[in-house]
Amino acid sequence: MNSCFFMRLVVSLCMLSESTVVALSRKHLKLVGPDPSCPEQPDVQQMFTDDHRWHVPIDEKGTGEKGTGERVTDNELHCMFGSLYEDDTGDEDMNHRPNNVPNIADIMIKNKMHHQETRHNSTQRKMNFKEAYIPNSLLKRLSSDYVANLTVAEVKVMLESTDFSIDSFQHIFSNVNRTVFERLMMDVASDDSDIDIPKMYYHPMIDAGINQMGPIDTWNPQQAETMRPFLQGLSNEHIKELQSDTFQSLLPSLNELSDKGALDKSVQTVVMQKYKESKGPVQRWTADDMDEVNALLPTLSRRDIMAIPNQVIDESLNVIDTKVIAKNAQIARAYVHRVTDLSTWMWSAENVTRLGDLVQFIQSQDMKNLPASVITMDVFTSTVRKRGKESRLIAKKVVEQRGDPSAWSSEDLRSIGKSVVGLEMQELEKIPAEAILGAVDDLDASSMSPRQKQTLLKKVKRQDSGRISAAEIKDLKGLSSMLKTDDLKELDPNDVLEAAETFKGIGKDLNKAKRKQIVQKASKVEGDVGALIGMLGEDYVAEIPLKSVKKMSFEDITSMSVSTGNNQSSGAGEVKWTRSQSKSLYRSIKSGLEEMEGEEVTFTTDIIRNLGTIASGLPCEDIHKMAGDDVVSLVTALMEQDGWDNKQMRCIKDTMMESDEEFTSRLTESDITNLGGRVLKEFSVDDLNQIPENLKKLAYEQIGNTKLTEDKKEKRKWMASEALKIMNKSSDEVLTSDDLLSLGNLSCSVPADAYTRIEPDAFIDNVYSLRECYLDKEQLGAIHDKLMDVNGELNTWSSDAIATSGPLLSSFSRNEILEFDEANFSAVAIETLNSFKEFRDRRSGSIIDVTEEDQLIWTEGFTSVAIRTKEALVAESEGSRRRRRDVVHSPSCDEIIDLQDGNIAWTVDELDAITTDTFHNCFDVLGAVSNYSDGQLDILLNKAIQTWGSVSNISSEDIALLGYIATAFTPDHMSQLDLSYLDTLYTIGQLNGWQCEQLESGVNRYLELTGWQISDLNGTDLTGLSSFLCGMSLDQMLTISFESYGEASTNIGELTMCSHQQLSILKSKAVEQYGAIATWLPEIYTEVGTVVGGFSSQDFANIDEESLAGISPAALALLPPDVFKDSFNLELVGYFDQYQAQAITNDQRSVLSSSVQDALYAAEYGGDVTILSQVRTDKPTSSSGNDSTKYKLLEWICVFILMLINKLV
Repeated sequence: MNSCFFMRLVVSLCMLSESTVVALSRKHLKLVGPDPSCPEQPDVQQMFTDDHRWHVPIDEKGTGEKGTGERVTDNELHCMFGSLYEDDTGDEDMNHRPNNVPNIADIMIKNKMHHQETRHNSTQRKMNFKEAYIPNSLLKRLSSDYVANLTVAEVKVMLESTDFSIDSFQHIFSNVNRTVFERLMMDVASDDSDIDIPKMYYHPMIDAGINQMGPIDTWNPQQAETMRPFLQGLSNEHIKELQSDTFQSLLPSLNELSDKGALDKSVQTVVMQKYKESKGPVQRWTADDMDEVNALLPTLSRRDIMAIPNQVIDESLNVIDTKVIAKNAQIARAYVHRVTDLSTWMWSAENVTRLGDLVQFIQSQDMKNLPASVITMDVFTSTVRKRGKESRLIAKKVVEQRGDPSAWSSEDLRSIGKSVVGLEMQELEKIPAEAILGAVDDLDASSMSPRQKQTLLKKVKRQDSGRISAAEIKDLKGLSSMLKTDDLKELDPNDVLEAAETFKGIGKDLNKAKRKQIVQKASKVEGDVGALIGMLGEDYVAEIPLKSVKKMSFEDITSMSVSTGNNQSSGAGEVKWTRSQSKSLYRSIKSGLEEMEGEEVTFTTDIIRNLGTIASGLPCEDIHKMAGDDVVSLVTALMEQDGWDNKQMRCIKDTMMESDEEFTSRLTESDITNLGGRVLKEFSVDDLNQIPENLKKLAYEQIGNTKLTEDKKEKRKWMASEALKIMNKSSDEVLTSDDLLSLGNLSCSVPADAYTRIEPDAFIDNVYSLRECYLDKEQLGAIHDKLMDVNGELNTWSSDAIATSGPLLSSFSRNEILEFDEANFSAVAIETLNSFKEFRDRRSGSIIDVTEEDQLIWTEGFTSVAIRTKEALVAESEGSRRRRRDVVHSPSCDEIIDLQDGNIAWTVDELDAITTDTFHNCFDVLGAVSNYSDGQLDILLNKAIQTWGSVSNISSEDIALLGYIATAFTPDHMSQLDLSYLDTLYTIGQLNGWQCEQLESGVNRYLELTGWQISDLNGTDLTGLSSFLCGMSLDQMLTISFESYGEASTNIGELTMCSHQQLSILKSKAVEQYGAIATWLPEIYTEVGTVVGGFSSQDFANIDEESLAGISPAALALLPPDVFKDSFNLELVGYFDQYQAQAITNDQRSVLSSSVQDALYAAEYGGDVTILSQVRTDKPTSSSGNDSTKYKLLEWICVFILMLINKLV
């Protein structure tokens, strides 16, 4: 390692700069004379540079096994900080040390006081940055004897005063006197403890406990209780090693942590396995046993639930929390099935009450037979909230009980609870306004559709009341989310503040234009950003203009206090800022720290933790400055935050390798656990191969516990194969449930043959986990065979087997899906279909490296299940009547509502057979479906025109509810539509499928109906236009106010429909707002988003790595091929992250030189030479549109080396 670099790093990290050395040697240490045993005039900086111990890694237990990092002697310590140090703290507990040994705790606290004296108003800050007043390089090398003499008071002073690395923290707690250790643990565990130990130190504290008390398998209950505050630091292996009585003593705490969501899923599973070992198989459990692990019950398998004795499963309802079980749909359904299938079960009011939250998993067939007195109980109405058969059935029973909705009181409406979603539109329209206002609190908790909310709002909002008031908004509560943007424009700014609590509650339900309007109004009377966020909530943060954030000073940010209710507040580091906001805030904090310290910022774990969410604004340049002795601690602190992009993660990985080129070969168990899979998966496969053999299994378990869907397919498959190899399960060996638990998310990437080797029982228990996987063609083929193996012939499959398979039914052909027994499939048809939607929702926003062929298989699988579900619904609605084959079925509204996305299953003839009444009752459900064919869309559009008579008769609100059907309107239609409301354009503008001519006609129709000019539009208007802004002519765009652009720049930067010429004009507005491009900071590039797609090659003349990191992949994809070619050379392309490289289109690639194309490919794979060599002969065509150019391994290696040279230079 470069000694100059290390000297600068260590000295700055340790705060032993010139000013700090002066503070230590002149202000705090009293030198009364020279000491002949020390070097004359010791140079502390030179000492840290020359002494090999400061930069030789040591192991986490402090034994020096990793290198030659010996401990610091008392005499050396004495020489470092002065001779004959006089302690004047007055604390007897800290006045025990010989005169020739400095008191480190006192040095720390005095140096801290000195720093605080130089910082104005530091006590008023929510962010107070703790410095490394004593070097961690020194702390972790203090002699064990010295540490053993530390007192409780001294350790507490050290914890409060200085920033600890993981190594120094673990070293201190591993070697303090046992009595001191126990006293500290007791203090931490007490309710009024003044010791705050961040979570990143929990695992090191467990390791310290092992050093203090011996291996975990020797701990007794009393010793384990000592470590109770740090149980989240226990690994899976730690849990397995606990003695039975010790495990039992910790179980209540582990159960409590699980209930709070503080234990990882894998740890919860291991705890349950350990409990089974302790209590024996579930067949021998009692209801009290189940209550003992109440919060862990969701980790049971379906087979476990089925094996619980009848009497116990029944009695358990009296003791368990059904809300917990309801978190796992698979277990919840199995639980309900077991209980309601008992011979002793009766559908009484008492039993339904005992089911609690599990009632939402009762099948509609069972609900049909329940008396109205039972089905209208609060346990049903307060739990069943989805718009489907169950809520319709409850609503129907309530109407039967309460009578015509036109005569309902607020009490009647409240009685239907969350199942109000099951009322038909005609019934909602009848409810009196007084009843709605009286029950609005209950309505807030329901999951009503936008159309249902809109219908109720029309009933209660006075049409002739003029400008809406704060009082009305507070009365409307959740229904206020359906107010138009035009209504909000009329609000007085003070009314926004008065109704702030209501706006805070509905923020997530408002579109961006509405939130932006509310922020603009509120900002006129409340200029403090922190106070504004506190009033309106975090849902509005993204709408705060970047220019407002840029104005915040260091003091503004560090003293920012955001009210979170109950007299609590949080700081700026706990707010979910946008990427551009975080970059700007970080820049301000860094500048403030440098001004305060008079030198470049040196990062500590405390600084990173205080930055919190703002840390996501760290540029790679500053991440690289973290290289050094404490890099693991610093990276662990970084990983406490989410939101790191691919570029930053690669920089974090590179920084660790810069600290030590053999970094991965030196990793310890503690390092691997602290870094976690999110960091480990970033290393190249060659670097992963260097991890010590005895730790590779742990490393891949950590990787398997993290999200992997955005990683390259080849890398995922390599890691999964390597994990199997380490487990000795790579060829013919059988895979068990424990193996699948160890693999975690890597189980989605194992070779196809591995699925066929899973034990049948293990496969059944883990089907729900495998349903999370986006599998390729070969993997799906293996899953198909395994499902057949465990369930038998298709016509013998039970309802449970069909429902449990869920999205994995994509592995079956359409003809195979038709082989399922009609009754068994019909019983779970909707549940099975909905599992596909849940699967897609979980995958939304993830970039999955999947081929078009694989995507087609999944799409066809969903379509096949949708068609079979449609047939089941049709058969049910027609009952015993024989269906005439020559009569086309006319879909009912109930069938349409039940199918949801499955409405693509209707044939063109069936859609054409929908009556106008049916269409009018549920057109909003049909409009929410995104995957219609052109033929289906044409039929649905014609049905809409037929229903309303003409396009001009369709209201603006109904146009928005038509959703994807609206994308079929012709430009001529668009010129006749009622597009007078901004919210309509915003809603349909979010959808895919528009053509430029439609957008042009739409925006001009809006301007015609409102009478506005482009120059009249403010930031809210530009945001509300959404994609229709791209329908403006170039002349129209030129008249956009640059101030208005600035208010909406982050939203405009998300548009992808604008042409290069249009984006070029928007670029000119950005220049007016933010200054010349040459002066732009990285956050500006992030803020303007796709507007960068309007750049010329000259505009990129001053681009550097940091600025390039701020450019979105979508913006790069919008650049004309010639501009891209002229703008990005080999060096710049080498700075691309994975997503930027993936975004480059075939047209752009086609004009590039082979070396630049190779560099793009290398950037896509992170320069991972081994992975690149595996795919060198052919790159599959992926959904991102990349081409399949073949590359030679030698060329890649050369390009990779050039990239490294560029970075080093």
